[in-house]
Amino acid sequence: MIKEDKKYWLNEYGERYWYKKSDMTIVAYRAYHWVDRITFINEGSTHYVEGYGWSTGDRLYIGKETTYTEFKKQLDEWVPIEDHKKYAEELNDYYKYNLC
Repeated sequence: MIKEDKKYWLNEYGERYWYKKSDMTIVAYRAYHWVDRITFINEGSTHYVEGYGWSTGDRLYIGKETTYTEFKKQLDEWVPIEDHKKYAEELNDYYKYNLC
């Protein structure tokens, strides 16, 4: 059983991603659970990788960051990414149907 505070960790270090509800091409990223920093990335494209599935590409650092402490105050504007492949597939549909 995964503890609630570790529910969205992608690995044992606490790596986490969220996408913005109003624009799923914008991703917030926290590298480690002990680092109080969030960076923001624009996922510029998607592509299919044989044997893996959907992935993202053309990732650009947006040029801004915040502390995780401050970011937590805005969590209602973000959706945690539990499965990056599933997110990439949904993002592909987002781009495909010109939803951005």
